Amino acid sequence: MIITLSTVLNIVFFSGIATLSLNYIITKSEIVLKIGIQIVLFIIVMIMFRLFLPFELPSQNNINITKFWPDIYITFVKPVFAFAEMEWSLLSIMIIISIIGSIIFVLKLILSYIALKHTVNNFKIINKSAVNRVVDKINSKYKKQVCFNVVSSSQVKSPFIFGLLNPIIILPEIELSVDEWYYILSHEMAHYYFKDLWIRFICELLQAIYWWNPFVYLLRNQLIKIQELRVDSVVINKLEEFQKMEYLECLIRIARLQSDIHRMHWVAAFNSDCEDDIANRIEAIFEYAKGSEIKNKRTIKYMLIGLVLVLIIFLMPNFIIFEPYAITDEHAEGTYEINETNSYLIQNDDGTYDVYVEQEYVGTVTEIFDENLIIYNE
Repeated sequence: MIITLSTVLNIVFFSGIATLSLNYIITKSEIVLKIGIQIVLFIIVMIMFRLFLPFELPSQNNINITKFWPDIYITFVKPVFAFAEMEWSLLSIMIIISIIGSIIFVLKLILSYIALKHTVNNFKIINKSAVNRVVDKINSKYKKQVCFNVVSSSQVKSPFIFGLLNPIIILPEIELSVDEWYYILSHEMAHYYFKDLWIRFICELLQAIYWWNPFVYLLRNQLIKIQELRVDSVVINKLEEFQKMEYLECLIRIARLQSDIHRMHWVAAFNSDCEDDIANRIEAIFEYAKGSEIKNKRTIKYMLIGLVLVLIIFLMPNFIIFEPYAITDEHAEGTYEINETNSYLIQNDDGTYDVYVEQEYVGTVTEIFDENLIIYNE
């Protein structure tokens, strides 16, 4: 397997189409629920996976592009200057810039983790027995239980979870009822058990690699939104009707506390400071509360929408690759182009055809090779 400019651009192109399509779908909570939250999340993860492996596969078939793309490709790959006994092209310069940019973004990601870890370690641990009982109650619903530390600080305004291996739930210093403890902790613990932090970490690495690709930033936002929808749906699915309303009230209450938590790396938060995101989550919770009605509305139309997205991700970049194609000057010398504007055929008595290009005889053929050519009788 090799990496070529055409393969990378091909994958970026088709993943961009899928990402833009998902961006519309995710803003419509009803459509997301009809397609299925898990299916949408699966599509996002598959887009990430394909971007991580921009290799040309044996299954790919080349589609030769003869217009515009060859000239653009040659512009990128032809040498523009020599330095250090090497010839440098625009493509080689762009690769160097891309690598340097990726290194900078990875370093920033590591430094942000170290800084956040140092900050969180200085937060005070909550030792309330009520909180411990809530954590134990939630933990009992999972097979493989994990030890969670719960801390609080006046520096944060929204609950979030941090830590890939040793999870820490950080809460703002606000008064909460026992039920509100349960809703918030259920939400944050579900993020950890669903491996959401790991998936976001992989997405952060992807963003560091493709820092020049705007679709990857959009994909990261989509991932966060769909993870929040999935956790909300799982939490409220286990609640009574009146508890679902309390969960919504808790979500709205926390949302009123202005926060920039969604811009942070390494964490999964209870809410976002984006009003549209909160509105979509509230709408989705109401829709999901309908239960069987949503499942009954999963019509063929919405199944086809999901299928088309899957095809864009799996079939297009894995079976089709657009390649620039042009004949070199060396091979083009002595050749000519035949089309209906400059060529015609003259039929002979023996059934053969004389070929004329630009009024000049170029040869005789035994059969018609282009139905668009005009045929004259001798």
